[in-house]
Amino acid sequence: MAQVSAWRVSDATAYDQMRADAARLCGLLLRVPSGDGKSADARAEELAGIRRDAVSVDGFDRRAIDALASRFRARIAELSG
Repeated sequence: MAQVSAWRVSDATAYDQMRADAARLCGLLLRVPSGDGKSADARAEELAGIRRDAVSVDGFDRRAIDALASRFRARIAELSG
């Protein structure tokens, strides 16, 4: 008998979108001018935190995925603003 995944199609799509948002945010952070008030160390810490959060989120926890995606989109809007 075939196993049924605990993921719904929309969950997989949300997870993929969150990972795309993380990649976009990292790209934006790498292009921010150095005179933005953040040190290189602070920027590196933020980049590492984004990557760590995107990789470590439980892929079956839709609320956590949505919360992380929301945080990433807010930061993207701030940098794009």
